[in-house]
Amino acid sequence: MPRHIVLSKAGAIGLAMAIAAVMLMAAAASVPYFWHAAIAGQLAESRDLLTLIETKTRSAASRKGAALTPADDIAPLFVSGSTSGLALAELQRLAGTMAEQNGLVVERTQPLPAEEKDGAAILRLEVETSGSIEGLRGYLHGLETGTPLIFVRSAHISAGPAEGETGQSVPSERLSVRLELEAFGWWEASP
Repeated sequence: MPRHIVLSKAGAIGLAMAIAAVMLMAAAASVPYFWHAAIAGQLAESRDLLTLIETKTRSAASRKGAALTPADDIAPLFVSGSTSGLALAELQRLAGTMAEQNGLVVERTQPLPAEEKDGAAILRLEVETSGSIEGLRGYLHGLETGTPLIFVRSAHISAGPAEGETGQSVPSERLSVRLELEAFGWWEASP
């Protein structure tokens, strides 16, 4: 006949605490595995990016190209202006002129806060335009390949309202475009 073991109240509490402690330790031991599984995709992506950067760095180091010298004129790369405000006004003028040259209509330009230090500034500007896809293509190409250096930091492009005769809706060929531009201004610091 099998014997039943009867535990005292203190023994039962001790057994329950031992089982709870074992379960808690098992849960704590499994946390790193779950965490690693959760970030495995990000880890692989980061490794790929690191490999790409290392490859580009080695490739750039092995190329023997012309180095920038003091005789090189880098002034055309910067937006001109004797202050950050004047440089920002010049950036607005350049962005508007280039848009009009490519058949876009400038609807609004909005200066964004600039970062300024020791006679240099990062100038930011939001430009809203409308026009055709061909005009937008020429505008973006002109902005990013011309001088001064102007970078498109963000773009929001949407189609205009549908056009057409009654009952027939044809997508509009006019685009509404909102760009955030960034350029660099530099001037001699005042004594």
